[in-house]
Amino acid sequence: MAFIGKQPKAGNFILLDSITTSATATFNLTRNSTAYFPASARNLIVSLNGVTQAPDTAYSVSGSTIVFASALTSNDSIDYILVLGDVLSIGTPADNTVGETQLSYPLTNFSSTGIDDNATATAITIASSKLVSLSAPILTHAQTVSTNTTIAGTDNAMSTGPISIANGSAVTVANGAQWKII
Repeated sequence: MAFIGKQPKAGNFILLDSITTSATATFNLTRNSTAYFPASARNLIVSLNGVTQAPDTAYSVSGSTIVFASALTSNDSIDYILVLGDVLSIGTPADNTVGETQLSYPLTNFSSTGIDDNATATAITIASSKLVSLSAPILTHAQTVSTNTTIAGTDNAMSTGPISIANGSAVTVANGAQWKII
């Protein structure tokens, strides 16, 4: 059967095994002869006698079974049951496994109206030395500046004190910039 419309390019679309109908409303869902457990009826497209059925109204799902609202007969035909995809849990990434290359949006750029992937200035840099730590609702930072830092004349900066500057390090506040320590 030809596909009508734009062919899907990606997805976990699964055609479940054929079901022979009988005088009952409950049928087992299988894939390669193994019980299949969809997340919900809304994950399925079910065609019965050439008519697409409405999930939650015409049928429901309980575990690995499909339950039709009324009993079918041996003359009925379940044309197909197509799974639109499984609900997946990606879990929590391990420490130090997500970096700039894994992020799909360049959150290091900003403009005067907010974060903007077309801007060229750096909004925030978080170094591996953990100079900045975000933990809502509290923002923390190191008490010692241990690298050379320049605040450009078009920028302002703020720190909470006390702040010390390590030997061999410097903070340069350019003309027009301000650094407030509160």
